[in-house]
Amino acid sequence: MPATVRLLNANGITSNSGAYSRQSLTSADLDSSRFRANVSGKTRLISDEEMREVHDMMSKLATGEYTNSSILENFNRFYKIFPDMELPSTLTSYVFITRPDLNLYASSRGETGATTGTEQKTTLVADNYNDAFLRYMNVDYPEMLHMLTRDFDSDHDFIPYLQGRTESLQIPDYQIGTSEYTVPMFNYKMPYPGVANESLTGGTFDITFREDDRLRITKMFEFWVYYIDAIKKNKMRPAYVNIKRNRFDFMCSVYQFICDPTSERILFWTKYTGCFPTTVPVSNFSHNLRGSLESKINITFAYMYVEHMQPMIIADFNSNVHASTNQALVPVYDEEFSTTGTTLVGTPVIYRRSNNSSDYYLTWYPRKRGMVSSYGMTSTFGTYYKSDQAALNYISSVRGSNYGYQY
Repeated sequence: MPATVRLLNANGITSNSGAYSRQSLTSADLDSSRFRANVSGKTRLISDEEMREVHDMMSKLATGEYTNSSILENFNRFYKIFPDMELPSTLTSYVFITRPDLNLYASSRGETGATTGTEQKTTLVADNYNDAFLRYMNVDYPEMLHMLTRDFDSDHDFIPYLQGRTESLQIPDYQIGTSEYTVPMFNYKMPYPGVANESLTGGTFDITFREDDRLRITKMFEFWVYYIDAIKKNKMRPAYVNIKRNRFDFMCSVYQFICDPTSERILFWTKYTGCFPTTVPVSNFSHNLRGSLESKINITFAYMYVEHMQPMIIADFNSNVHASTNQALVPVYDEEFSTTGTTLVGTPVIYRRSNNSSDYYLTWYPRKRGMVSSYGMTSTFGTYYKSDQAALNYISSVRGSNYGYQY
């Protein structure tokens, strides 16, 4: 913010941004007042970004003898509390799950569709078309089926519907193992440090989701687990590109970010790598004459590796974003209507506000239109049986050797 800006609060009190007196406005004053900025003789409401800068500069912590540096390097003999350095009681947590690459639809990779005359993106792949559960899901839950494929959205690699319905996620403690050296007879024990591999690799975690009115979450994970089982039994087949590259197409990554009350500045982040669901609690639907269905569903995942606070996690997350960087970001605060910003937004992205900043910020691109509506959910259940025989004949014609693939 320029040094020539003069700030006016609701009571008409002014303060120069270049030099603040010991009686300057406090954080509480800023939070409860509507400020205007007078720049080159023109008065306007200051932006959300400028408000943050003013809050930092005018806080009691930034004036007088109490600064971040002095608090960090000196002893606090009276246990004085500095509110601006306390962890807020209300934080915002975000969980993002990347999409697997299940071999379900004929896509841009050139897989052969089971039928002709329709768009490749909505055509079931010939290799797996004769699976009854797959055809049922394609008729009744096509939007959830597409979210398990790479081609669902070219702007990102995430499952967007799960982000807004995640209730909780377990994170393991980071710890090193220990070994003991024992002296016989006298029972002296001396511990020695080991490594942290046990707390970082090979484990399970649970995610709790809020179920919706059509049990979409249950259906999605039921099919996801069913696909893994079918692949292991050779009832379904992965895409040739994944076979060639020796890649598991049913695995995903899970990110968690904890932000401060602004919902933007990131305080903590974690990434699970090599994840796949192992348990779907269909026992929730057990008969209970005077009970009701559980409104939340707990899914157990297995993972290969977990990391915390590593800078490469930020780079990995942004690599899952393919949106155009020249789009304007959606602000958290709508200055025109003095309300919070849009709820439904597009792709998330993480950035730093300046080269000198050590903080990362989570923000969002605008949403786009018509992604799920193009999947033709007006199909009736009759489509499930409509062309079974024609599809099976077509599959037989393209199988050849090893389902048409040459190794």
